Amino acid sequence: MVSCPKCGTQLPDGTSFCSNCGAAISAAPESAPSETSSQTPEAATTSEPVPNPAPNPEPVPAPTPAPAPDYSKSNYQLPPEGAYSQPYQQTYYGDPSDHTLEFAPEEVAEYKLFAVCAYLLSFAGIIIALLVDKDSPYLRFHIKQALRLTIAEMLALIPAIIPVLGWAVMLLLLVVLLVIEIVAIVWAFQGKSKDLPVIKSIGWLN
Repeated sequence: MVSCPKCGTQLPDGTSFCSNCGAAISAAPESAPSETSSQTPEAATTSEPVPNPAPNPEPVPAPTPAPAPDYSKSNYQLPPEGAYSQPYQQTYYGDPSDHTLEFAPEEVAEYKLFAVCAYLLSFAGIIIALLVDKDSPYLRFHIKQALRLTIAEMLALIPAIIPVLGWAVMLLLLVVLLVIEIVAIVWAFQGKSKDLPVIKSIGWLN
């Protein structure tokens, strides 16, 4: 169907003149090809946005393992072969005048009272201790201590030959020896075997 350009009457295709007003009907111009259809496939393709390629990640180098320690260059030295075959011996760094650990506890408990008698009864106590067991190392230790104490008491009487001043010196020495004797008795009751102060310098009784 075509329309009359003058009156707008709808006319069948191929009509040259309008049946209503007689106006000439010119052929309708061909429609121009669409802009989109006239585009070449290449242009249509280039008009679409092209996504940017993802950047290639840089390769991460593998971690380098730490070098094994070279013990041949260090100060560490392995113990010689057979060093642990010897039994362990503990060194005692206590009081060198304390001999308590040198005697068996059973021997100390058995002869403790006789050691006290050696200090209390002087020569009589020493003789009793020798009669009980002269081969006991514990009793021999305290017998020597009691002998030193008895000899020191006898030596303390020598200044008495000097009047006044000698008597004062003798009295002072006897008081000191009495204190040492009390200490020796207490230690013997406690089962301790220590060198007595002052009189331990009498070394010829070792």
